[in-house]
Amino acid sequence: DTVATDEIKIGDNDTLGAAVAKIRGADLLVILTQVDGLYNGNPEEDSSAELIHTVLPEEIAHAESVAGDASSDGLGTGGFATKLQAVKLAYSAGIPVVIANGYTRNILNRVLSGEQIGTLFVPPEGTGGTQWLNNHWPVKGRLEVSEKAAERLCDRNTEHLWMEDVARVLGDFHRGDCVALGCNGKLLGRGLVGYDTEVIAQLKGLGSEKVLQSLGPKRYDFQVMDRADLVIYSEPH
Repeated sequence: DTVATDEIKIGDNDTLGAAVAKIRGADLLVILTQVDGLYNGNPEEDSSAELIHTVLPEEIAHAESVAGDASSDGLGTGGFATKLQAVKLAYSAGIPVVIANGYTRNILNRVLSGEQIGTLFVPPEGTGGTQWLNNHWPVKGRLEVSEKAAERLCDRNTEHLWMEDVARVLGDFHRGDCVALGCNGKLLGRGLVGYDTEVIAQLKGLGSEKVLQSLGPKRYDFQVMDRADLVIYSEPH
């Protein structure tokens, strides 16, 4: 776990772990928590709730739907929903994820030895980087950007999407969801958003200084979409 993170806070340790795994090109991300993995219900309230051992790519949406009923670990800044956001971030780099109980004896050795323990989230074979975003991730909303931003994003391959670039917000989505990008009725691409709908709607069109004033010094990731999590189509359509 990280400590004294006011200057570099991402939001939760799960997201931080997924971001590091993605940057380092990890073969596996292990998230340790207080429960044995993802259940099909809340095991604290329902004795019949069963552990889900494996979640395949096409089952990630169902996993998200049951996460609200699964037990929160009660620790840190996020419960199981934030862990699934971290899973989706790792998925975008083709990294499998295991969520398991950190209080289980020799848990890391057992996970790395291939034992079926915890919940394994399997990304699609052969996917990595933007392939998963482009082909497998359901789109939850749309951001209309300014013409200037559209031109910049299409001409350069290293550009982030900033609050000042956003002109209109459509749909209801959350941080970590896949959202389409458009301009003047044309679809430019898609990417993973760093903020919920309400935040982007409130801050759209504002420059970095005003965004900083609104969000406070604890947030450094002011981009709406990081370039690493953004797909721009070769031809807008």
